This record gives sequence, structure tokens and C-alpha cells, in this order.
Amino acid sequence: MLKNLNSAVIRIFTLVAFLQAYLIDDYKLDGLTKDKPYVVGDEEDKWAFNFRKAIPTCEETKKACESENCNSQKIFNSTETTTCYCFGLYNMETYKIKDDGKEITFTYKYEGNEQNVLRTTVVHFICSDIETPTLEYDLQTETKLDVTWKHKQACPFKGKPESEKKKEQPAEKKKVSFGTVMLIIISCSAALYFLIGVPICFFMKKRGPELIPFWPLWCKFGSLVVDGVKFLLSPCLRKSKGYETVKS
Repeated sequence: MLKNLNSAVIRIFTLVAFLQAYLIDDYKLDGLTKDKPYVVGDEEDKWAFNFRKAIPTCEETKKACESENCNSQKIFNSTETTTCYCFGLYNMETYKIKDDGKEITFTYKYEGNEQNVLRTTVVHFICSDIETPTLEYDLQTETKLDVTWKHKQACPFKGKPESEKKKEQPAEKKKVSFGTVMLIIISCSAALYFLIGVPICFFMKKRGPELIPFWPLWCKFGSLVVDGVKFLLSPCLRKSKGYETVKS
């Protein structure tokens, strides 16, 4: 029994963690891929990188850098020669998102055909509010390159993009007119009038049209309305007496 309970608790926590986990779609990564690669370093030691796009040739020699799919190049310049090594292929990308969503670790690998060469570039894409993105690299070993990339776009955006929010905004509510308000009040009053008055008349042993409260008054309602209209219009309908003739 206790084992089953522990198993259920573990599953619940796993499900909650999964639901709270960040996805790659929670980040705006558009615009990170450039026409020209990012180049960091000095004249003797450089690193060239492009996000999710191959660098077709070496930035220094303009020749192929071991692979046409290479997007991470390590360039060594000496007095005699320039050597370009591929440290990762863009189509070999893997990534892992940190639990708090503030860092994505991109990993790029390159496997050479000769001497079982395996080189790796690990890019730590870190959330930062700095205006100018920074790229720093560290050649930890001859086969591993560690990069720190601080950028605003490494922060997950809150909610949905503005374009989607505009689509989901409900239409503006129209204001209710005075006539509509009066119609609602009259309808509700009439409903209450009949719902309360008819049962009272029924218990008073009235039947037929007499169930309508104040039935005699409603029978005269039409004529009363006509009399009221005539009264209001009477000043306009009076005929002028004119002038009387004076007899000599």
C-alpha cells in the first residue's frame, strides 16, 4: 500500500514538472541566424559561429572547413599557415532547457573521418537584459569548445506574441441604448404584473378574461388613450370663431 502511494506521488510530481517545463517554442529565436557568422577572438586565435546555419567556407582562408555543414569553426593563424577546424555541425544540434527557463544549452558535434576525431561545441545561451549580446568562448580541451552567449532572446517570452494576442482580443462591447433599457424594464414589469396578478385573481374565483388584473380598466384602455390624445391636441384642433358682422 505504501509503495503504491509513493509511486502515485512520484507520478504526480513528474506530471507537474512536465507541465511546468519550458519548451523551445517558448523562446523567440528568430533573428539569431545571420547572413555572416559571429566572429570572436584576435588575429591569432578566432572562433566563427552561426546559429542553425552552416558557414560554407573558412572565414580566413575562404576554403571549406572540413565540412560544408560546419557552423562552429576554430581558426588558428600562424606566421606560416592558417588552419581551420570544425567543432560542430548545425544539423547535429541538440539542446537542453534549464528548469527555470533562463538558459538553453545547445550542443554541436563534429565527427571526422580520420583518426576517429570527435569535436564538440557547447553553447550556453543565457537569459540577460543587457542591450548588447555578448559571446565568449573557451577552448577547454583540444576537442571541446565552451561558449557563453548572453542575450535577451534567451529569456522565455511571457504569454503569447502580440500578433496572436490581437487575434484573440474579443470585440468591443456595444453600449446599451436608452430605448433598450426602457424596453427591458417594461417587459419585466409586464411579466411580474401577470405572474403575480393572475394567481391572485384565480384565488378570488375569477375566470376567463377576468383573470387579467383590473380587467375593466384594460377594456377601457383604448378609449382612454384616444381621449388623452384628443386632450393633448385640443389646442391645435380648436376652430377660430372668426369675425362677427356688424349690423348697421
